[in-house]
Amino acid sequence: MQTGVGEFHDQAGCVAAKLPNPPTAVNILTLLLESECCAIRSWIAICDVTFGKDPRTYDLAARILKPRGPAWLFCQSRATVGIL
Repeated sequence: MQTGVGEFHDQAGCVAAKLPNPPTAVNILTLLLESECCAIRSWIAICDVTFGKDPRTYDLAARILKPRGPAWLFCQSRATVGIL
């Protein structure tokens, strides 16, 4: 059992999003897009692991992966060209 948020986050598959230096709009948006792409990769991995084995978890992950706006489309376009 974790004792704090930091310990819990250390087990996550994505790096903690911290304010970039310098904190310009472009740097912040880039950080947020990279965080979203990491989350999408994590949910794709859950779908891959649970497909055909755990239908409830697979269904949950697949629903989360449904298009969620411009950031999702950005990450998907990067995945199709091998950048993600």
